[in-house]
Amino acid sequence: LQKWNHINAVQTDILEQIFKYLDPQAIHTLALLLAEGASQRHKQILSDAMITLAGKNMRPLEDLLNDSDDKLVERLIPVIVQLENEKSLHCLMKLLHRDSSLIREKAIRAIMDRGLVPMREVFKWIDDPDEVVRRLVLRQLGKKRDSATEELFLSYLKNTTFQKDQADHVMVCFKTLGRCGSLHSIPYLRETLLRRKWMPGFWRALYRKGAAVALEALTIPESEQLLDKARRSLHPSLRSVFRDISRENQKNKGGR
Repeated sequence: LQKWNHINAVQTDILEQIFKYLDPQAIHTLALLLAEGASQRHKQILSDAMITLAGKNMRPLEDLLNDSDDKLVERLIPVIVQLENEKSLHCLMKLLHRDSSLIREKAIRAIMDRGLVPMREVFKWIDDPDEVVRRLVLRQLGKKRDSATEELFLSYLKNTTFQKDQADHVMVCFKTLGRCGSLHSIPYLRETLLRRKWMPGFWRALYRKGAAVALEALTIPESEQLLDKARRSLHPSLRSVFRDISRENQKNKGGR
């Protein structure tokens, strides 16, 4: 292993050809070479060889993902994302069960960036039993404006029956709607903020607060106008919503 970074160009070319004809069990050794701080050229050679060998037999790579420490698995993710879609998805899904939040986040990002599963399937992960997975997926969904994601959130918030212990989850979903949404969300948020008198008190207050948070995250003129109107309201329940949000914002600033 110590000699790996000291071989010359001719030797590198020879090894590049040899690696691809090895038994797939050699993936274990190639992975160790990958973890030795190889140069970019050597990393690419190792990655290409591992992808070729995994194409013949995936089991050694799967065993490696199951048995290796987080540091090595993290270095294997760039290899995994270059596999053909079905095999790549299979491996990345396994990584969602790792203890390392960094590995889970990289796996989720790779799945979403490559479009390995339909957005509706990705969206289902916001109900994942693992809170870390839920939060990571919501963070990814809120990174850009997207009409399809926006529609999924609107349907989810309108049609899902939540439990009281999911209050924090509901708030995160509203905030994410604001981050990925558009003018299309304004009618629902207006109705939720100003006219949800039929809902039980706990849910009415929660949804109003969620709508206000979503409108703040939208940052478009229409959302600002609606927020200004709500802030000027004389209705005590609306005023309390903005007091709560203001207190939380101040608390978050103070905690930084």
